[in-house]
Amino acid sequence: MSVMGGKLSEGINFSDDKARCVIIVGLPFPNPSDAELTMRMEFIDRRFDGGGRRMYNNICMRAVNQAIGRSIRHINDYSTVLLLDERFENF
Repeated sequence: MSVMGGKLSEGINFSDDKARCVIIVGLPFPNPSDAELTMRMEFIDRRFDGGGRRMYNNICMRAVNQAIGRSIRHINDYSTVLLLDERFENF
């Protein structure tokens, strides 16, 4: 069990039978009041209409994809992935 984006799993190899299930509860959105993130979103919005919001959503989904990828490492590997949040329907 771990927190998404936490440092507990950094550098640990979850090979083969070490990770057979990933359960994701909620969406790991970054802190919306972070000054650097807000400035990046505003900059991208000036260049691309709605681009800042798309970037914000992509940061979240990148974390989800990385968590899933930790359990499926090669073509013969398998894992169960449970996405337990109704907001996944919108992505």
